[in-house]
Amino acid sequence: LRNTVKVEMGEAGAAVEHPADPAIQMIRRTVELLGPKRCCLSFNGGKDSTVLLHLVREALPSTFRDIHYVYFDQPHEFPEVESFIDVVTKKYAIKIRRPSGSFKQGLAQLLQETDVQCIFLGTRSTDPHGDGLEALCLTTGSWPTCIRAHPILRWDYAEVWAYLRGEDRPYCELYDRGYTSLGSTLDTLPNPVLRNTDGSYRPAFELTDGTLERANRKGGEGGESKFCTLLGTPTAKVFGALGLGLAVGFFVGSKLSENYRLVVTLV
Repeated sequence: LRNTVKVEMGEAGAAVEHPADPAIQMIRRTVELLGPKRCCLSFNGGKDSTVLLHLVREALPSTFRDIHYVYFDQPHEFPEVESFIDVVTKKYAIKIRRPSGSFKQGLAQLLQETDVQCIFLGTRSTDPHGDGLEALCLTTGSWPTCIRAHPILRWDYAEVWAYLRGEDRPYCELYDRGYTSLGSTLDTLPNPVLRNTDGSYRPAFELTDGTLERANRKGGEGGESKFCTLLGTPTAKVFGALGLGLAVGFFVGSKLSENYRLVVTLV
C-alpha cells in the first residue's frame, strides 16, 4: 500500500491562530492516509489525552467512532478517572479497549488483535523524556512496531487549558480540585501552588507557571508521560516545526510489523 499525504500547516513564518489547527490537520491527514481501522487513540482520562479525544472529534466529525480507542490500565487509578472514562465512552458512543498486562504486553495485544499501525498519544515536549521526540516516529528496541503520532507535542500548559475550556469539551473533575497532572493515587496530590488559605484548591487552569505542572507529583513523572518513555526514542523525523509543509510517503505491507518503510520529502 502506498499513500502520500501533504500536511498543510501554512507557509513558513506564517502566524498560526491556535495550535489546534495544525493538530487537527495532522490527525485528519494521518487517518486519511492509513485508514481509520489502522489508527488508534491512547486515552487514559488525563488532560492531554482528553485534548486529543476532542481534537479527533473535530478532525473526524462523522467518522471519529471508526478509529480504535485504547486504555492501558494503571494500578491504583483514581476512581474519578475511571468514572470519567465511562462517561466519555457513553457520551460519544465509542468503544475503548482495555488490554491486560503491562504497557508492552497491552500494546502487543492491541496490534495482534486489530489492524492498528498508528497510535495517537497526548505526549508534549515538556513531559519527562518528551523534549527529544518528533511529531511522528516509530517505536524502537524490543517494543512492538507501530507509528507513534504526537499531534500536541509543541503545546504548552496554557494552550492545553485554553483548548479544554472551550465549549462542550468535558474533562476529568480532578482538575477542578487542584490536580494539575495525574498519575496514580500513590503518587499524586493536589498542586500545593493552587492551595488557598482555607485549605481548598483552585482549578488546574489557574496555574500560571506551566513549569510547575508536576509540582503535585511525588515522582515527577506519571501516566501522561510514561507511554512516551516506555516506547523508546524516535527513529524518523516526519513533521517539522509549525509553518512547514511536508509530503510524507508511507509504504506499508499488510501489517506494519512485517513490512515498513518511511520516506520523508521536504517541500
